[in-house]
Amino acid sequence: MSRDMLARVTSGTAMYNNSLAVASSPILTKLKSLYYRTFLKAYGYAGRFASVVLTNSTWTDSRIKAIWQVPTTVVYPPADLRRGSGEGPRRGSDLRPNLVVSLSQFRREKNQSLQLEAFAKV
Repeated sequence: MSRDMLARVTSGTAMYNNSLAVASSPILTKLKSLYYRTFLKAYGYAGRFASVVLTNSTWTDSRIKAIWQVPTTVVYPPADLRRGSGEGPRRGSDLRPNLVVSLSQFRREKNQSLQLEAFAKV
């Protein structure tokens, strides 16, 4: 749940989190907006009790800060970003096939099929 999702519902935009039936009905839009606002308030309230908050990207970090209003720390994946960045050829033990690991919930907005299409082009 995010303020972005609430904005889509409130604006009447049909999308993965807002069916056309809801988007085209002012009454259903009001009810769903109320539900999202209530959920976001509860989520924000619960988040304020966290003693340590770690996020995995600046995108997630900005959303958590906006809703929870607590200090956060971004923890990036433990990866050597210089590898494969054109800083020289791979050698020795670095010679191995490319591997992508994608961990996420299976939800429409995650668009895993796009990840597969992109990986097929690598």
